[in-house]
Amino acid sequence: MSESPAHGQLHQAELVTSAPAEAAAYYEWLLELPTGSEPGPALRDLGASTVPPRLPELTGWVPVFVVDSVERAVERVHDLGGTHHDLRDGAEERHYVVNRTGAVVRLRSRSGVSTDEPSIYGHANCDYSALSVDDATKFWGRLLDLDYLVMRDDPFEMRFLHGDRRIATGIFKLHGVAGFASRPYWLIYFEVEDVSTSLSRAVESGSRVLIPASASPFNTYAVLTDPWGNRFGFSTLADPQVLSSVEVLGTDGAVSTMDHFVDLYPTPAARPRN
Repeated sequence: MSESPAHGQLHQAELVTSAPAEAAAYYEWLLELPTGSEPGPALRDLGASTVPPRLPELTGWVPVFVVDSVERAVERVHDLGGTHHDLRDGAEERHYVVNRTGAVVRLRSRSGVSTDEPSIYGHANCDYSALSVDDATKFWGRLLDLDYLVMRDDPFEMRFLHGDRRIATGIFKLHGVAGFASRPYWLIYFEVEDVSTSLSRAVESGSRVLIPASASPFNTYAVLTDPWGNRFGFSTLADPQVLSSVEVLGTDGAVSTMDHFVDLYPTPAARPRN
């Protein structure tokens, strides 16, 4: 059974695509999930799903964050210059937020999340590739009511939004890497045993590498596009004790190490799988 998600935590992820069944089958194969008679259930058991487009021109992976109050978050959206879309999916009400650069997240109320509901927490984490790290930190941080940390001397201006001693997401600017700076993107990273092995499997099946297997202070990662052009990543986390050596700046500008702000791992993905 999963624990109750923390406020601001990545809880699930949706792949918005015009070919949801085909995409579900692809990711279930790519992640080597046990499949049944039809595509989709194995991916949903991991906390991810494929859905048809619900907003104009929206495609790609959309993170689903948990907040204490969707209503209060929506009030902050309007103050920040973003837009809110309240959509119906049968009996379910879905809340999507779009910032001024067109990036989208879905919000869910923590009170409406069952503790035994499938969650991507423990299997994936996410980053936001921003046009302006300052603007993105202000928007997503205030929307999710989270504090932020600044990585010292980081070439990508990396920041981390955090709350309840957990990191919700990273925000960075990929300066000219693979065209990332041309528009903002959410990147969902799936945790795998070995990034290089998963990368080879993806390339052989039609995915394209944007960033090859690379090392960060926290993990080995790679970024790709799937056969439909949706961006995603693979990640294998480093030893959690690395947090005690990673220097960050708090909101007051004071230098500290990351373990003073978050527990053990830098992302929700590191929680042991059930």
